[in-house]
Amino acid sequence: MQVVIPSSRQFRRLLPRLAEIYELAYRDMPEYAEARPGEVEGYLNWLYRGDPRGFFVVFEDGRPVAFAAVHGEWYDWRGDLMAELHELVVHPDYQGRGIGRKLLELAEDYARRAGRDKLDLWVGEHNDRAIRLYEKFGFKRVGQWRIWVRMVKDLTSPQVAESKSD
Repeated sequence: MQVVIPSSRQFRRLLPRLAEIYELAYRDMPEYAEARPGEVEGYLNWLYRGDPRGFFVVFEDGRPVAFAAVHGEWYDWRGDLMAELHELVVHPDYQGRGIGRKLLELAEDYARRAGRDKLDLWVGEHNDRAIRLYEKFGFKRVGQWRIWVRMVKDLTSPQVAESKSD
């Protein structure tokens, strides 16, 4: 497993493959996809441009198979500054290999380096696999809006995730 924070040029080259991974990962959960087919590249471009240093791509055998997008400077609806994990996407054929766990570790580390004391995310209410992974990593459910569950991890105290794969 190799993890890359792509340059702008690398990101543009990777974009079609990342869009493909996104569409495959959300294929069975279309209600949670933030972008419809044909709009995915624009959405991923927005994520990357929002914080290029928080965009992580995982490669296996020279091919991108997963990515995460973290914005280290994000404000919630109350105006509180935090880090926000917008996407953590693993190609279905590569799930269960610890890639999601690695991306979460990178997201957490990035949030800490950005000086944030919490990492927030939204996850689909029926995306049980993702919710279990986040809970293993110490995220707590703090609310819900429509089909979305809000989860937060306090980064001020060290917590060790269980050693299970995603």
